[in-house]
Amino acid sequence: MLPSSIGEDIVFPGDNGSPTMTIHIDSAGKEKPKARLAQGMAVYENTADVTDTVVRAEKRDDSAGVEAFYVLKNRNAPEQFTSKFRIEGATLEQKDPQTILALNPHGVVIGAVSASWARDTAGKQVPISLSVRDGKIITHVKHRSQKYQYPIVADPSYVRNCGRITCSFYFTRRATKNLKDTAAAAGGGAAAILAGAAMCGAIPVPGSALCAAAVLANYLPAMYNLTAAVNRKGCFVVRTPPTRFDNVASTNRYCRY
Repeated sequence: MLPSSIGEDIVFPGDNGSPTMTIHIDSAGKEKPKARLAQGMAVYENTADVTDTVVRAEKRDDSAGVEAFYVLKNRNAPEQFTSKFRIEGATLEQKDPQTILALNPHGVVIGAVSASWARDTAGKQVPISLSVRDGKIITHVKHRSQKYQYPIVADPSYVRNCGRITCSFYFTRRATKNLKDTAAAAGGGAAAILAGAAMCGAIPVPGSALCAAAVLANYLPAMYNLTAAVNRKGCFVVRTPPTRFDNVASTNRYCRY
């Protein structure tokens, strides 16, 4: 899965109906350094001025993704690093300076890029943030703003919320409230159940069918989590398979307005 040279795509094929994810870590140099494998990670030396890049890819039961570690050896290292993050059918949207979300055509969050952390060799935090420019993700590491002890390690991560077994779909706060209002307006009974099942149309096949079957069979947990999400101004979550319902606070990195 890890590329033999920096600048080659890292591809996670779709599983159980999940979309394909592709991650591309750029090299700032003319050369494309070859990988040196160490402890399940690929080490690429001199990917930019006085900078090495270490990449780790992992697929878990509930998610799949990549961590990129930029190792800045001294003050001459760049403060910006570029990459590409694509999930089939998704668009990218900036949530905050540390988070870029991947949303499917229905506005459901299915993945994210996060500026996890950056620290110098003494453990001091270094400012790290993300931005999107011309379809590329820029990781900003402001290591020249203060005095730091080198090397500095910066860690952006790229995640799809679908792994080997399960997927998680995060509805936006607005969609969560709309779903709750639609079900409440239906007045309960069969009409409300069908209104609740309609939420599953935003989930890729075959997850949508599993979700709809779960709502029809067990409507109360879905409504409970919808109500709880609205009350806490958070987001409604559907996890499948097996289909179950959840809710998260607005502070969750996948919860978008």
